[in-house]
Amino acid sequence: MKQKLKKSFVKITMVSAILVLALLMGIVNLANAVERRNNEIEILQYLADNGGRFPINGKEDPDGPQDVSEDGFQGEKGKKFSGRHMTAETPYETRYFSVLLDEEGEVLSVDTSKIASITEEEAADLANRLQREGKNSGRSGNFRYMKVEKEEGVQYLFLDCSKNIDSSRSFLIISIVVTLIGLAILFVVAWLLSGRAIRPIIESYEKQKSFITNAGHELKTPLAIISSSVEVIELEGGESRWTQSIHGQVKRLSGLTQELVALARMDEEAHKVELSQMDASGIVLEALEPYAMMADQKEVCFTMDITPGIQLKTNREALEKICAILADNALKYTEDAGEIRFAFGREGNRVVLREENPAKGLTAGKQEKLFDRFYRGDSSRNSSTPGYGLGLPLARSLAEAMGGKMYAECPDGKKLVIKVLL
Repeated sequence: MKQKLKKSFVKITMVSAILVLALLMGIVNLANAVERRNNEIEILQYLADNGGRFPINGKEDPDGPQDVSEDGFQGEKGKKFSGRHMTAETPYETRYFSVLLDEEGEVLSVDTSKIASITEEEAADLANRLQREGKNSGRSGNFRYMKVEKEEGVQYLFLDCSKNIDSSRSFLIISIVVTLIGLAILFVVAWLLSGRAIRPIIESYEKQKSFITNAGHELKTPLAIISSSVEVIELEGGESRWTQSIHGQVKRLSGLTQELVALARMDEEAHKVELSQMDASGIVLEALEPYAMMADQKEVCFTMDITPGIQLKTNREALEKICAILADNALKYTEDAGEIRFAFGREGNRVVLREENPAKGLTAGKQEKLFDRFYRGDSSRNSSTPGYGLGLPLARSLAEAMGGKMYAECPDGKKLVIKVLL
C-alpha cells in the first residue's frame, strides 16, 4: 500500500510538472519565435521604405564615415526610422538581396551585393517562382521575403534568416535539455520526499486496518456465544421465528467480519499469494459448477464457455474465490429467466475470465464504483438482496495479488461485463 501511494504521489507530481514546464517552454519558445519574426519583418519593411537598401545620410551604402543619430537611421527620403530592433550595427550585420521584375516576370535587375550564399541566377529563379505562385510575403527556406510594388514592376526583397533559425533551434534544444534535467531532479526529490508527504495517510490507513482486524477478532467471541446461547434456548424451548432471526443475523455478522478481515489482510503490503503452474480451466469449471446448479433452481440460464487445458501460474484458492464472488454476485442481481455467461480463454498474451449478466440502473461506460467497499448495486441498505458490498473489492484484490487486473464495464446500459485479466 505504501509503495502504491508513493508511486501515485510521484506520478501526480511529475505529470503536473511536465504539463507546467511544457506550457512554459512552449510560451517562451513561441515568444522567442514571434520576436525574431517581428525583427525580420521590421528590417524588410525598412528596406522596402528605402528602395531595398540600407541608406545612411542619403547614401545607398553604409560604407564610409557614419553619423547616426540616437533617433535612428536617416533614410535617403529624409525619413527617420526608429525601430525597436534596429541599431547602428544592423546594416553591417544584415544579409539581404533583391530582385526587380516586370509584370511579365522578366528580370530587370538583381542585387546580391550584400549576400554571398546565393547567386544572381538562384535569386532570379526564386523571385520568378514566388511571382508565379502569387506570393506576397512569407518565408522560403532560410529567407524571409516581401513583395513591393514599383513603377517598373515588382521588387522582391529577401532577408537571410539562417542565423535566426539556428539561434531559435539552439534555444529550443537548450530549453528542452534544461527542462529534462529539471524533471530528473524533481523526480529524485519527489521520490525522496514522498514518504514524508504520505506519512499521515499511511498512519491513518494503518490505524483503520488495525481497527478492522481487531474488531473482527473481538466480534468472533460474542457472536459464537450468542449462537451457542440461542442453540441452548432452542433445545429447551424449541425453535421459533425469533431464534431463527437471531441465527440469521449472527450468520450475517460473521460473514461480514470474515470479509472485512480478509480485505484487511489483502491490503497488507507483505501479502502475496503463492503461484504455481496448474490447470486453470479445471479450477474455474469446478468453482462455477455449483452455481450453475443454483441457477437452474432459480430458472436462470447459466452458460459456461471454458477453454480446456489452459495452464497458468495461479493460486487455486484465490482463483476459486474470484469465480465464487463473480457467480454469487451475478445470481443475486439476475432476475428469473435472465442469462449469466461465463467465458474463460486466451485473448492475446493474457488469460481472461469474463462474466456477463443483465444490469439495471447502470450507465454505459466504466463501472469503477462497483469496486468501492460497501457499494451496493441497488444502493438500498434495506434491500432483500443479501451481501455487504465487499465481494468485488475482495475479488479485485485477489486478482491484483496474482499479478492480474479486474475491471467492469456496461457497454450498452443493459448488461454488466466483468473481466479478470490473468
